[in-house]
Amino acid sequence: MDATRLVGILLQRTIRLCLLFFIIASPILSQETGNAKIEKGIEMYRNLDYDNAIKILGDCLTNDKLDTTQQRLAHTYLAQAYHRKELKDPAKKIIKHLLDIDQSYRPDANRDRPSYIELFNEALAEWQSEVAAQQQAGQMSKIQAEPEPRKKNSAKKWLLIGAGAAAGVTVVAVLANRCDHDEKGSMNISW
Repeated sequence: MDATRLVGILLQRTIRLCLLFFIIASPILSQETGNAKIEKGIEMYRNLDYDNAIKILGDCLTNDKLDTTQQRLAHTYLAQAYHRKELKDPAKKIIKHLLDIDQSYRPDANRDRPSYIELFNEALAEWQSEVAAQQQAGQMSKIQAEPEPRKKNSAKKWLLIGAGAAAGVTVVAVLANRCDHDEKGSMNISW
């Protein structure tokens, strides 16, 4: 087998492995990013920095792919941050989104403020009325429907594609540096 063909085969296999890695790692990396952002938002909330908590948690809910548990946690702290800033309407809107995700969610009477529990009860009553109206209008097939998937920012895809391309170029550069041409024009690969 000639050296050029060997380099081509090695390059193809390396690129396939890089692509496989990025396909497998993408959901894991996205989830870790979501967890880190949620934790940062919760930290801001606990440090009474409600503005930054709102910003971080809102961004996380808008731009990151989160599982149901992560969505519930982010919505809970986001609603409470709005409540602490006395922004009643945004807090109620977030509570309604939380109920779309988890109908069984209820505030903790031992942990949450009575004013938050009262706000939650108002939002719950509004949410139940909205759901009933949608059902009567035939717009909702079932109460516990999953929220519509958010349109994702394609920046993450391009980042992964760019990283894969960079890995491929690096492999080619390494292989090119290890190849020597003899007088006959044949390529010799030194390992």
